[in-house]
Amino acid sequence: MTTIATLGPANTFSELAARKYGKENGGEFSVVLYPTIGKAFAAVGEKCSCAVLPIENMAEGYVSIVLDLLVHSDLSIVHELLLPIQFTLAANCSSRDQVEKVYAQFVSQGQCESFLDNMENIMSRPTKEMLGRYHFFIDVEGHSEEHHIMEALSEIEKENTIRVLGSYAIARPVFEMLADAEDDGGC
Repeated sequence: MTTIATLGPANTFSELAARKYGKENGGEFSVVLYPTIGKAFAAVGEKCSCAVLPIENMAEGYVSIVLDLLVHSDLSIVHELLLPIQFTLAANCSSRDQVEKVYAQFVSQGQCESFLDNMENIMSRPTKEMLGRYHFFIDVEGHSEEHHIMEALSEIEKENTIRVLGSYAIARPVFEMLADAEDDGGC
């Protein structure tokens, strides 16, 4: 029986891809879910026959950790699997214009950027304390002392611990600074 390592948790696109690979190759197979790509990668040859891991997506590009792991191992890519990814906006209201908040994982947010044009950036990083626990980094346009930003932070703080890492003026593009310097007789 083929044992396939992949990134967990259950019911993710990684698990779906691993099951698709197992079915396409025939025979009996089982899928073992790992909490990190590194652990799934390391299981190949030890506890698992192979791994199905994301290496690229059309919106965000290559998955750098997989490339790094491949470079430093004797493993090689033996199959390509294309998996169409679709996302659903689920809300407890009857129309999209009634949605007030959207929570999205950083990769899916990037893949749905044109649809989710309601903030600058949100990214999550594992806390490395427990599977499923994350630090969220939110980048918004505005200053932390502006009323609407203070309200948003206050709302988030009701259920989470927050720390403002910085609040500053928007950087000007270099070409604008060069133009100003030329106007002032510099450069």
